[in-house]
Amino acid sequence: TDTGTVLLVHLHLQQARLSHSRRQGSQGERALEELVAAARALRDLDGEAPRLAPRLAPMRAGRDEACRLLLHRTQLLLRELCSREAKDAEKCTELQPGLSIARLKDFYRAALQLAPESVTSLPELCQKYLE
Repeated sequence: TDTGTVLLVHLHLQQARLSHSRRQGSQGERALEELVAAARALRDLDGEAPRLAPRLAPMRAGRDEACRLLLHRTQLLLRELCSREAKDAEKCTELQPGLSIARLKDFYRAALQLAPESVTSLPELCQKYLE
């Protein structure tokens, strides 16, 4: 449902925060996966919007807030991942097989260009730049 989706987005945001706060190896990448999953959940809700239109009006503020939080958290995480990897000279060329710091920075730049209402395009951007 619409309420459930907004709650699911908040759950993914919290999971990303917890994953990232552990500061272990690939936890930043795990946090990014949680944020992309939240964007997918919002996109799925948007796909049902015509059918749910009468019920979505009261949820609009909650959805808009979830979009702003998701975009902000994603931008912060990407900035931190770029900074962390750039500081570590040994990891500067590869974060994981096939993922270069240049591609991560390109993803970060693309995320900076997003408006909150466009945050549902994060999965496609992630696929374009990181896979």
